[in-house]
Amino acid sequence: MQMIDLARGLALCTMAVTALWPASSPAQDPPRHVRELPATEAVRSPEEIRTLRQHILRNRAVLLETPAISPEVAVRPVEPAAPEAVPVAPTAPLRLGDTRYIKLDATAEQTTKDIVKLSIPDSMRSQAAVFQGVVQTTDTQAKELILKAVAFPRAPLRFNPATNRFEGGISVGVIQVDASGAKTLASPIAFQVLGPVATDPDTVSIAQTAPPYRDIKVAAEAPDAEVKVTVVSNVAPAGEELILKVRPTLGVAITPPRIQGWGLETADVLVSAQAADAARDNTLQLASTMGRLSATEAMLDKAGNAKVSIRSESVGTGKVTARGGGLDGAAAEVEFVFPWRFLGAALVGGVVGGLLRKRSRSKTAGAFAKSLGIAVLSAAVVVGLYVLGINLVGFALPAHGGEVLVFVVAALGALYGTRLLAPVTTAKS
Repeated sequence: MQMIDLARGLALCTMAVTALWPASSPAQDPPRHVRELPATEAVRSPEEIRTLRQHILRNRAVLLETPAISPEVAVRPVEPAAPEAVPVAPTAPLRLGDTRYIKLDATAEQTTKDIVKLSIPDSMRSQAAVFQGVVQTTDTQAKELILKAVAFPRAPLRFNPATNRFEGGISVGVIQVDASGAKTLASPIAFQVLGPVATDPDTVSIAQTAPPYRDIKVAAEAPDAEVKVTVVSNVAPAGEELILKVRPTLGVAITPPRIQGWGLETADVLVSAQAADAARDNTLQLASTMGRLSATEAMLDKAGNAKVSIRSESVGTGKVTARGGGLDGAAAEVEFVFPWRFLGAALVGGVVGGLLRKRSRSKTAGAFAKSLGIAVLSAAVVVGLYVLGINLVGFALPAHGGEVLVFVVAALGALYGTRLLAPVTTAKS
């Protein structure tokens, strides 16, 4: 009876294990071609990892010298093909802190790339630079590690108004090819970024497998739409090129920044773009909280500039903003002040024109004052029409003349009086 119960128990255990243990189905899992396999699907079984590791260790290795890393000392990429580099067997025991470089064939190279890219954030995989070959070294417990170095941009370079530079960052690290989990390296690995950028720090020393990654801050003064840099390491035979995207930014300048209100003056609005791609649609949308823009849409020219104008409205401060697809927007303010200077010039011009008009006529003081008042009012109407774009003085006048122009138009309006306004009144009737 006990034997029957024991047999039933073993049968039940066997059934449970069979239900929980994943069944192997070689017929449904045909061999995959590494080069056709997307990185996101490059999941390897423990058996495949072991096979890959054995394949890697059949390649020749070069013992690297990794001196102490100092931020003041430039990273010098090691050249395995150098005559003084002595090949060693990759299967030879590693001492604590030993570092070897192993050059891979095309198949193993692509396979290891697919594996390590799984540890890179999804949004950055396509932009990542994966270093050629692998590094064979140890952790602090003298356990062997097979690593592959990677670098990728954290985000596009963006303009920082505080420093007047485009700033971003590059993440670097070494990923374990044949295992997972963070390991502390017995000998640190150094990285540097070379190119038309400033970096902080100059040298990054990696003491742990990734993730997490170490970041290097980069900054560029006036970049194009892309910035090409080279990331180098003391455990790679050559650097890897990395392309940093630049987020274009707009700048808005208003000249002059302070104009007379009541629609009496205009200012130029200049929009300029830094790091804009001339091949794309660079249409801008403009808006203002106060004032009338000559256009609410503008196109950047080949130099990355666009120009519109703004006419004042009332009195106060207007804010002009510019935006565009794929561009960081910008804004600038323009102040509309009370037009004391304009009114003063118009009044003086009207009085002068009225005096010239009545210089040869003798009338009573009351009649003279009345006539002078009519002349000043006529001057005000003529000046107002000129501000709106209607020229009644009979000859061309400059578009910008300041208070002098206002004085002349007012004087002519007062001098000729209602004769200048006759065409307007006739047209209305």
